[in-house]
Amino acid sequence: MKRVWRMVLGVTAALVLAGAGRTAMGAESAEAQLAAAEQVEKARVELVARLSPTVISVFRVKANGDLADTAGSGVIISADGYALTNFHVAAEPARRGAFRETGPTREFRVGLPGGKILKAKLCGVDRTGDVALIKIESAAPLPFARQGSNGRLRVGEWVIAMGNPFLIATDFRPTVSFGVVSGLHRYLTGDGLFQKDLIYADAIQIDAALNPGNSGGALFNMAGELVGINGRISPRQVEGLKVQKKSGGIGFAVPIDGIKMFLEEMKAGHEVDRGYLGATSEPEEEGGARIESITRDSPADLFGLKAGDVVLRVAGEAVRGPGELENLIQLHPAGTRLVLKIRRGGKVFEQNVQLGGIQATAALGVGELRNPFRTEAAPEKDKEPEPGAKPEEKKE
Repeated sequence: MKRVWRMVLGVTAALVLAGAGRTAMGAESAEAQLAAAEQVEKARVELVARLSPTVISVFRVKANGDLADTAGSGVIISADGYALTNFHVAAEPARRGAFRETGPTREFRVGLPGGKILKAKLCGVDRTGDVALIKIESAAPLPFARQGSNGRLRVGEWVIAMGNPFLIATDFRPTVSFGVVSGLHRYLTGDGLFQKDLIYADAIQIDAALNPGNSGGALFNMAGELVGINGRISPRQVEGLKVQKKSGGIGFAVPIDGIKMFLEEMKAGHEVDRGYLGATSEPEEEGGARIESITRDSPADLFGLKAGDVVLRVAGEAVRGPGELENLIQLHPAGTRLVLKIRRGGKVFEQNVQLGGIQATAALGVGELRNPFRTEAAPEKDKEPEPGAKPEEKKE
């Protein structure tokens, strides 16, 4: 009996010691996890502190010299003072969407984190893509954001949105919100009365909190690289001047890769124009986008595309649906020559096209719209163009 009790006591002691060991190991593991979490938090705080000086508040200046009652945000992209914001921040919205009637303002004031206010002037705009480039007047070099690439973003990846919503920060230190990339390659149609304005092609969808005033602010990845310009808060339906529907929790940013294609033109003082094909499309079960209708005398018409054609690729990039087709067309400047891979009936062929421009005419006044699109000879209406044929160019 004593022997049995000794065995029981021995097993009990062993179990107690083993439990104590696991508890000690658990405590050590918890402490290690806490230390790791603190390091991650420290790195995040340091990253925000490093990025904050590059984010600004943007104020329009009225004709009488007063500052507008509302402000947007922006981000400095070079030491000599170039900064990006939204076109709708730079424009004078006398009526919602009516940017063409009033046009962008030419003069701005920007608030730097810490409270300093500097003058700035408009350089160029991309009204279709909702982007404006301004130049800050500063004798000293300014802190600026390093540009990354939205092409490397993945759904679920953490991102940082920075700006000055509701102009809460009177010292212009930006508000910070964290979230994830909740969608990529989104296509949002034009906003307001003029549907050629504020089209978001290849947009980044995020769940980081955005509010009025965040427009034009920066979207950073966790490496501290600028990957987008925040612009729209949610999908909306607009009838006349009244917003009929609005949902929360969804934000959209203009992708930085698309902005880079137009940056030098905007620096030169131009209003840039994005590519236009002139065809509406619908989903195709086997992949691609099936052309539903074609606008008369548009590039699609001039270069021999037909209703029922299925666009499979644009410049080598796969087309997964109508939104993807619009994305790939509008990410290119007006006048760009592209190769489309088309399926017509049982034939697959390549067709060269030259894109038109969505805006087509200049309205900015700070520089001429550089639209290199030259109308090329349209196929004769009584002759059927061969698949893949190029229209003959006019001789100079």
